[in-house]
Amino acid sequence: MYSLRSACCSLSSLSVSGRIFLIRASSLILSIFSFSMSIPFLSGRYFGMVQGKWFPVGSDISEALSVRLAVFGTAADALDSMAQQVVVYREGLPVGSARLWWADGAFRLDMLGVPAEERGKGYGDLLIRLLLFKALTHSAGLIALETPEETRPFFAKYGFVADGEENGLVRMHIRGEDVQLSHCGGNCAQCSNRSEECIPKALR
Repeated sequence: MYSLRSACCSLSSLSVSGRIFLIRASSLILSIFSFSMSIPFLSGRYFGMVQGKWFPVGSDISEALSVRLAVFGTAADALDSMAQQVVVYREGLPVGSARLWWADGAFRLDMLGVPAEERGKGYGDLLIRLLLFKALTHSAGLIALETPEETRPFFAKYGFVADGEENGLVRMHIRGEDVQLSHCGGNCAQCSNRSEECIPKALR
């Protein structure tokens, strides 16, 4: 059983597949057994219901594509036919998306993005945790990605290490056994680890 710990803000309740989990004042520890979760967020920055939802291969991914277009200016490609997509919603509005697939002996993730007007609210942090958790549920031995140098520090905070460059992108990976979902991503407003360097604006 894997656990996910978030220290983003003070919460009042959490619903996952109809189950209510105990919430502590400044942190939460939970186990996810479904493709989605809903969290009432309350902080100095925003209040609203945030939901992370997975879309298996073959699903309608139009909402994931709408986020991708807004962030990266790109639409669907061949990898979408083999990837699972995850979308984060705030009050039903898509505010972040990413995808995960298996290839060449590793789970691979990309297209992780949050629209400019929704950044700074921790959605990037939630997305990376959902991706890592999903990979672990499939017994991932290795999780890999390619990212521009400017966003390398974001992934490094979750344990990804650089192993080279290709086509102007930094190759990074993390072994499944090294994933620590309880590791703080630095997205709390008062987090002592929060900095411009560790949380690039493109992914906040």
